[in-house]
Amino acid sequence: MLDLPFPDRRKNNDRRSRATNPFSFASLFGARSHFRREEDRVRFYLVDRYSWRAVAAVFAIILLSVLDAILTINLIQIGAAREANPVMDFFLHLGLAPFLMVKYALTVGSVLVCLILKNYRMGGRIRVKWVIMSVLLLYGALIVYELSLFYRFAAA
Repeated sequence: MLDLPFPDRRKNNDRRSRATNPFSFASLFGARSHFRREEDRVRFYLVDRYSWRAVAAVFAIILLSVLDAILTINLIQIGAAREANPVMDFFLHLGLAPFLMVKYALTVGSVLVCLILKNYRMGGRIRVKWVIMSVLLLYGALIVYELSLFYRFAAA
């Protein structure tokens, strides 16, 4: 028996060649939630829908960022720390509102871009979704460190 490949029965243009707007209604109910073809694993590929894990990781990063801002402000007020990021330090000197707005905007903007590009391979090896998970773990470690500073300084 001959082992012939299946014929390509696609009639229309490949809809994968054009990215779906990630902020459209299709991003909630679209069909593409993962790779269907092996050839898609090696090229830049956007999906219509995002997994609940990816969305949960993004929301967790945003919440941890807000918690980081609150803890940072409290640690600075009690004299236990200073803002290490020079850009955020600049906005902190402008006031709490500019500091919080810029921190929130930068975090939300960055993680949304990472969510949209989650399947992209940086340098051909590392997928952006692993960067998202790394940022989540680093933020978690930062919160633990800030809490330890807060309790250590409050106990002294």
